[in-house]
Amino acid sequence: MNEGFDDTMKSRARITPEAQDTFVPGQLIGGRFKVISRLGSGGMGTVYRVEQIFLKSEFALKTMDNRTGSDVMIHRFQLEAKAASSLNHPNLVKVHDYGILDNGNPYLVMDFINGITFAEYLKEHGPLPIESVAPLFAQACFGLMAAHEQSVVHRDLKPANLMLLNNVDLDTEGSVKLVDFGLAKLVNRQDGEIQALTRTGEIFGSPLYMSPEQCSSGTVDHRSDIYSLGCVLFEMLTGTPPHMGQNALKTMLLHQSGDIPTLKEASLGRDFPEALERIVAKMLQKHPEQRYQNIGLVAHDLTRLGSENRPTSKGKERRSINKPPATAPKVVSMSPTQFYTLLALVGIFAAVFAGLGVYFINHEQTKTASASQTNAKTQASDKQEQSTATNDLNSPAQVFPERVCSDSDKKKEILENIGPIKETTVIRNNEKQHMYVFPNISLGSICSYTFQNFGQPFCEAQGTVYVPADKPIAMKIGNMGAIPMLEAPSIFKKIPGQDFQGLIFSVPTDGISDLAIQDGQSPATMEKNVATSLQNLAGWTNLKSIHLKTCSLNEAALTALNNFKKLRLLTIDQCMLNPENIANQPFLSRLTHFYIRICKFANGPVISRLCHSEALQALVVDEAISVENLHNLQRCPNLEFLQITCKQFDDKAVQEICGLHNLQTISLLDATLTDKQIKTLSHCSRLQHILLSKSAYGNDSERVKAMDPRIYFAEGK
Repeated sequence: MNEGFDDTMKSRARITPEAQDTFVPGQLIGGRFKVISRLGSGGMGTVYRVEQIFLKSEFALKTMDNRTGSDVMIHRFQLEAKAASSLNHPNLVKVHDYGILDNGNPYLVMDFINGITFAEYLKEHGPLPIESVAPLFAQACFGLMAAHEQSVVHRDLKPANLMLLNNVDLDTEGSVKLVDFGLAKLVNRQDGEIQALTRTGEIFGSPLYMSPEQCSSGTVDHRSDIYSLGCVLFEMLTGTPPHMGQNALKTMLLHQSGDIPTLKEASLGRDFPEALERIVAKMLQKHPEQRYQNIGLVAHDLTRLGSENRPTSKGKERRSINKPPATAPKVVSMSPTQFYTLLALVGIFAAVFAGLGVYFINHEQTKTASASQTNAKTQASDKQEQSTATNDLNSPAQVFPERVCSDSDKKKEILENIGPIKETTVIRNNEKQHMYVFPNISLGSICSYTFQNFGQPFCEAQGTVYVPADKPIAMKIGNMGAIPMLEAPSIFKKIPGQDFQGLIFSVPTDGISDLAIQDGQSPATMEKNVATSLQNLAGWTNLKSIHLKTCSLNEAALTALNNFKKLRLLTIDQCMLNPENIANQPFLSRLTHFYIRICKFANGPVISRLCHSEALQALVVDEAISVENLHNLQRCPNLEFLQITCKQFDDKAVQEICGLHNLQTISLLDATLTDKQIKTLSHCSRLQHILLSKSAYGNDSERVKAMDPRIYFAEGK
């Protein structure tokens, strides 16, 4: 390799050449490498497919862009080159050369891999069949073992950094390649350049796959890679990562304190071998000492699992990425980039509202390259399904055919007179799906669901819609219009709700007054119809999360919430209600997450009732909590997250917060704490995160941050 690389890198960091940063096909790079095509761009540079003109061999060449050429970024690039070039294993991409181009840009040359990433495989083919887990992930383990033996920790394992070779059997050694050591850490260096590149509180990695110790800027060793690989394995089996928060911060908090889901829970009932559940659970333990202590042990257990689940047929089918098993279900995963938001806690309210993370499911995954004959058969099958459903369901299509009614009275008449909206299970595009035939009037939207979050809507609850049968779903009622709940609440009694685990119920604020006046709706009538709507949803027995927004909630509406025996997360957002009415409800004792946002009432009675809750884990309130109630909250043995929106705290209140025995995160978004109060919080060793608003401290925020590394700032309130 290039012996003067270190010195050249240092001099490169002090210059900013105007040379071009991108190359086109046919152009020579470094006088030896002819560009064939551009493969893609990453966080630090661009990767090209090139030909070494003297060797007539193809490689991948990665070069850093000039615009990223800071001291820190260049040193990270240097470390990637050093770490990767020291490794030589069939399951690792080999680095053959690195150095500096004529324009001053650093580069490295590595094997060109003809294949697809695990992320691309998941998007195209869906979750892996169980029999493919051992041959694929055992190889990933072997590659990591080789890196760990050289004291190299990857630190950025994710589906996009694992590749499957095209046209190679899955059982073939080297069919899986581990790529991109851009965040690799040489763990045998206790001081020096690695540490110089990491500032206090700075976090590297991909939030969906980061270990708890990475998320908290703690000590990272080879066991962090084991956790991250466990996250990848979890997603490849279920189609969703184990933790997905509403933004990057919330995702990292879930990695540190969220419950570890089982594969069966995440896949909505799909059965997995008990041994596989144990392997994944052990890889995902929060504390490094409770995980596998060596990646080789993971490979051993996976290999043994593979032998137990090997197909029994005599003629073993050759399996490659170009020929996935025909039974593999298809899903579409949301792009993880939607969660790689800036870690400026501007989304802190959303992060706190959580119990809520995000995972989009697209109900219409269809291959556009299908042959016309196949398309014709699919369309004919769909028409037959719809025809059968129409005859069987007393479909609104009979009453209200191919048009969307715009007349309010007509809509009300149709919604009141249609029959039950039954759900039918069909096979469509080789997938089991639930088919609903709603009226041609929007009742809201259907979206994906996890306990932590409601995904963005992927279809309206209008007309004939198809929903994946193997994924949890939620419904957003009222976001498409106020007609159903204000005019015809009886419609909600006709919707089969057993498949829905989440509900967002809101009265739209835009134009609501005009609509109410136009249709003769008094505020009292609107309030009554909201209560009737919630009562009519009593058959939705599997609801775990309910978000009530901009509603007027009378005692009848709140009492209706007791019908949902599985309800664990409740958000009351910008609602009008009597706090005494909610304080007396039995469902409060079952809630694990309770959030009250921008509701104009004193929450004292509600907090007093919650002080006796053994289930409560997260509490969010938008006003001060009395010192007495803060003291009484110490009776909640499982309270881990508390957000209070209040500008001032007295010293006694801060002391009571420190007395919350299991509190891990305190969020004081509007407060301006004194140095004495911050020092008091600093003495609370159980706290992992102290969330404050940057606007409350202004230019003093850096000084305050230096007082405790657990302090994080939101950019706004």
